Amino acid sequence: MCGETFAMKSQLKIHLMLHTGKRPYSCELCGKVFSHSSNLKTHMLSHGGAKPYGCEVCGKTFTGTTSLKNHLLVHTGERPHSCDVCNRAFGQKSHLTEHMRSHSGEKRLSCEVCSRAFARKYSLKRHLLTHTGQKPVMTSEDTKPPFSVK
Repeated sequence: MCGETFAMKSQLKIHLMLHTGKRPYSCELCGKVFSHSSNLKTHMLSHGGAKPYGCEVCGKTFTGTTSLKNHLLVHTGERPHSCDVCNRAFGQKSHLTEHMRSHSGEKRLSCEVCSRAFARKYSLKRHLLTHTGQKPVMTSEDTKPPFSVK
C-alpha cells in the first residue's frame, strides 16, 4: 500500500488500520473511536480532566506525551514534515497528510445535510454553519499560517 515496513507483525496490523479506516476502540462516554487501545486510554484522561504532562516553556498541560511533543514545535518553530510537491513544511505529520489532499483533490468528508464534499475538517465545520444560520467566529488560530516554506 504505502511501502512502510515494520519489525513486528503486530505493528503492521496496527498501521494497516490507517489505510482501512478501521477503529475498533470506542469511548463509552462520548462515542469517539480509535484505531489503537492506547489512543483510547489517552483520550479517557480528557474526560477526567487529568493533564499530567506540562510544557516547561509556557505551562500548557496535556493528557499525553505525544501531544506535549507536538506542542513543543510551536516554541521551536520546527516543521520537520515537508510536502514533496510544493515544499510547504508542517510541524505535525497529520497536517502534511491533510495538506496532501489539496494536491490529490481527495474529498473524504461530506456534509450530512446536503452531501457536499470537503477535503478538510475545518472546511466542513465552516460549511455546516450555512445550514444553521450561524456566522463563523474567527479565532487566533485562524490568523496563523498553517505552514512555512523551507
